[in-house]
Amino acid sequence: MMCVICRDCGRTENRSRRRHNIMYLRLLALSFGTVLIGRLISVFRPSLYGLTFGLFLVYLPLVDRIPLNIAPGVNLVTIFLIALLGLQFTVARPSPDLHSSAFRKLLLVWLAVGVFGFLIGLSGSLPPTELFVLFKRWLDPLLFSLLALRLVRREDQQFLLSCMLIGYTLVSLQGVREGFDIGHKVRIAGLIGQPNELGAYLAMYAPIVLVTLLFLAKGVMRLVLLGVLALGVMALVYTGSRASLLALPLSVCVMLWMSGRGSYGVVGVLLVVVIAAFPGLLPEKAIERFEAADTMSIPDLGGVQLDKSAASRLVVWQGALRMISEHPLGIGLEQFKQQIHNYADTHEYALDAHNYYLLAWAELGLIGLFVLLFLLYRMLANAWALAKHAPDHFMRSLGLGLWACLIATLFVNCFGSRLMDIHVSTYLWVLSAVAAGTRDAVYEEEGETLTVVEPLRDQWGLRSYS
Repeated sequence: MMCVICRDCGRTENRSRRRHNIMYLRLLALSFGTVLIGRLISVFRPSLYGLTFGLFLVYLPLVDRIPLNIAPGVNLVTIFLIALLGLQFTVARPSPDLHSSAFRKLLLVWLAVGVFGFLIGLSGSLPPTELFVLFKRWLDPLLFSLLALRLVRREDQQFLLSCMLIGYTLVSLQGVREGFDIGHKVRIAGLIGQPNELGAYLAMYAPIVLVTLLFLAKGVMRLVLLGVLALGVMALVYTGSRASLLALPLSVCVMLWMSGRGSYGVVGVLLVVVIAAFPGLLPEKAIERFEAADTMSIPDLGGVQLDKSAASRLVVWQGALRMISEHPLGIGLEQFKQQIHNYADTHEYALDAHNYYLLAWAELGLIGLFVLLFLLYRMLANAWALAKHAPDHFMRSLGLGLWACLIATLFVNCFGSRLMDIHVSTYLWVLSAVAAGTRDAVYEEEGETLTVVEPLRDQWGLRSYS
C-alpha cells in the first residue's frame, strides 16, 4: 500500500512540477515577446493606428486562449475593433482611388450579402444569440479589412507584416509542442482549435514567411525565419490536413517560379519531382493521411471505393447541390449544418460543407457565390499587379507573398470552409486591403517615374527601378 501511495505522490509531484515549468515558460515567452515588439516599434516607428492594428494581429491566434468575453459577441476582438474605429480619424484618409475604392465596394457588397443571409438565417432553427455570435465571427475579418485600407504608411505596413510573422511563429511553436506531446496519437488542433483549420492557417501564410525570408530579411533574421518556416511545416504535418499538405508545396512552388529568379523556380520544380518520385521521403505522419485505410462505396458514382473522409465529402457535396436547387436564394447564414441531413445521409462529423464555394452558394445564393468569386479575383489581381509592376522592393515582395497566399487559399477552400474562421482568414483580408491601398499609392506617387524609367532586375530577379 505504501508503494502505491508513494507512486501516486510522485505522479502528483511530477504534474505539479510540469505545471510550474509551463508557467515559467509562458512568462519567459511573454517577456521575450514584449521585448521583441518593443524593438519592432523602435525600428519601424508605426503610428498609433498601425501599432494597435499590429498588436491585434499578434493577439489574433490567442483569441480562444485569452477571449476576455464580456457578453455574447463582445470580447477583446471587439475592443480592438472599437479602438481602431476611433483611431482611424487620427490617420490621413486615403484618396478614393480606383483599386482601393473597387475593393471597398466589393467588400461592402459582400457584407450586404452576409447581412441578407443573416436575416434569412433568423428564421432557421439556430437560436438568434448563437447565430449572432457566429455571424460576428464571419463579419469581424471583413471589418478589419475595411479599416486596413487606411494603412498606407510604409512604417505601418512593415510593422504589420512583422506582427503577422510573430503570430505565425506562435501558432507554429504551439503546434510543434502539441505534435511532440500527442501528435503520434491524434491530429493536433493547436491555437486555432481544429486540425484542418490549423493546417489551412499554416499552409496559407507560409508563403508570406518565405517571401520575407528570401526577399526582405538579412543576416541572422533569415536563419530565424527559416527556423519559423521549418516549425510551421512540422506543425502542418501533425495536423494531418491533406488539403493543406498539398496546398503548401503548390503555393510555394508557384511563388518561387513566378518570383522572376529562375534558380528559385528550378528548385521548386525539383522539389515536386523528387517528392513525387520518392514519396517515402515524406514524414510518416503525412504518408499515413494519404493512404486510404477504411473505405466506403458511393452508390451514386457506380460503387466507387473511397476512404471514409473523401466519401463523406462527396455525399455532402451531392446533398449541397440538392439544397441549392431547392433554395436558389440561399437558406441563410450558418444554416447548412442544420439542414444538410435533410438532403444527404451524413454523419455528425460530416455536417460541414467541406467546400467554401458550395457553402456560400447554398447559404447566400447564386448572387453570393458570384460576389465571393469576383472579390477573390480582385484580390488576386491587386496582388499580381504589385508583384509585377510595383517600383518598390517591399511592395513587390508583399504582392508576391499575398498572391501565393491566395493560391493556397483558393485550394484549401475547395476542401474546407476556411474563410469562415476569424483565426484563419483575418490576415488574408487585412493583407488584401493593404495591397489594394498600396497599389493606388504606387501609381499615384510613381506614375510619372513608371513612364520614363526602364525596369531593371535586382539581385533577386524581381522588377526594380532606380
